[in-house]
Amino acid sequence: MSTPPLPVSIITAACSKENISNTVRELTLSETVRPGEEPVLALRRLAIRLREQNASLIGVMIFGNVAARLSIETAMCDALGAPIWPVLWVEGASCHGAALAGVQAFALVGGRVEPVMLEGRVVAACYTVGDTALCWVGGVVAEDTAATRGLQTEQAFNQLEKALNAAGFVFGDLMRTWCYNHDLLAWYGEFNRVRSARYRKVAFRTGSLPVSTGISATNLAGAAIVLAGLAMRPARGDGGAREIGSPLQCPAPAYGSAFSRAMEFELGGKRRVLVSGTASIEPGGATVWTDD
Repeated sequence: MSTPPLPVSIITAACSKENISNTVRELTLSETVRPGEEPVLALRRLAIRLREQNASLIGVMIFGNVAARLSIETAMCDALGAPIWPVLWVEGASCHGAALAGVQAFALVGGRVEPVMLEGRVVAACYTVGDTALCWVGGVVAEDTAATRGLQTEQAFNQLEKALNAAGFVFGDLMRTWCYNHDLLAWYGEFNRVRSARYRKVAFRTGSLPVSTGISATNLAGAAIVLAGLAMRPARGDGGAREIGSPLQCPAPAYGSAFSRAMEFELGGKRRVLVSGTASIEPGGATVWTDD
């Protein structure tokens, strides 16, 4: 599909000259709320770790009580500043009753992060490692959150594509998705049918379906699904990407689920492996060890 005529702007994140070098690396940082502490303290620990690494945020995943949105967003701004990065927020209960369970942050050291705005909000962040351009998209939901679950899924993938287009990428550049579905097991079959139909229209750069994680969780918008994705556009070819199968399982498409179990690729002179969210599926495609 062609890039839609939507209002788009790219904001350059704060990044000193000293932070730009020939050595660029990605970080994934996680913090959880400790028993009895306020959520802001976990977010301040994250901020300290980012400062110690001189790292710029790419995107943030928040796992917490959606009813506590205002207090948690206030704490995030207090610790990290006003967000100029995409945020994906899903319901995630802590083990000891705290409003915030934890936060996972994706960050970049030694490079520049360029947040992308679409329709008035930050939906993606672009950055480069070696000769490869990458884009992280987060917090994507359907335009009509009152529509049927299948239609919401279709619209959410449309919004994901619009965000990628706004950043200069195409849907076929996707390497990885995160799908947080409300009450997932009640409509997993319908979700897979819609996703599979969408993917059949796409020529993926790697030649394989994106690696994916599907988790049952409520979201801020009260939508059927919220998405995040990682896209990659190497300067040449497919970046050495290669799908990896699971020796103890059949490929997910064999039972109607459209994702790759794992993908290996080259980035910044190093080999990477992305592994999907993987359930106990036996070689014939049936679920095993239920409730274990």
